[in-house]
Amino acid sequence: MIITLLTDFGQSSYYAAAMKGVILSICPDAKIVDITHNISPQDIDEAAFVLNQTYSLFPAGTIHTIVVDPGVGTERKPIIVKTNDYYFVAPDNGVLSYIFQNSEGAEVYEADNKNFFRKEISSTFHGRDIFAPVAAHLASGVNINKIGKVFTDFEKGKTPDVKIRGNQITGSIIYIDRFGNCITNIPAGLIKNKKISIHIKNLFIDRLSATFSSVGRNSILAYIGSSDMLEIGINSGSAAKNLKIVKGTKVIIQIMEKAD
Repeated sequence: MIITLLTDFGQSSYYAAAMKGVILSICPDAKIVDITHNISPQDIDEAAFVLNQTYSLFPAGTIHTIVVDPGVGTERKPIIVKTNDYYFVAPDNGVLSYIFQNSEGAEVYEADNKNFFRKEISSTFHGRDIFAPVAAHLASGVNINKIGKVFTDFEKGKTPDVKIRGNQITGSIIYIDRFGNCITNIPAGLIKNKKISIHIKNLFIDRLSATFSSVGRNSILAYIGSSDMLEIGINSGSAAKNLKIVKGTKVIIQIMEKAD
């Protein structure tokens, strides 16, 4: 059984290794895959986006374990979400917003049976003491109904809004990758095969490019990325750094007409 880990623990701390040790102690046959441990600290929205870009690429039955948990030790619940193809083990803090949006009929359980936690539970490390053992027991074949009970008062979270008014689309930057490419929440379907003008910061971009090499070195471009969203980049440079773009920066698109 595959168990994925998505956290904000970083690479220099021992926290991810501690979770893996717990998982393998309970389910030695588990195949653990690191989606990333480099989510910005406590950034629930970033974690939700990264999860949305990756979860469906895994085989059916995969257990996705998400620990970006600024509310650790509080009254927020640990939850298990079961969809047609996957399980998600996570804090109830909105990090599964895209999952709830994409998965009609998802079943949500509060993981409340402490028999499936570690005996000693730290108030600051539920990843090790609750989420890791719960994921491992699921992978071992324990029925979800033994680990938790149906939960209806869960936090659905909210995905970033795209506003459409006439021929104008307004969105924002929701993710910046390590190259400084800036991913918006504007889906490709709204702008493909259309002549558009893109306004971000004090810049206007009047076309979509197919590749980075479509423009000169250090030139700005807009393109549909692998995310299937509008992205802003610089050929051989960082758009985020050079244009001073941050998450939340507004992007306005004016649709002119269909492209030739």
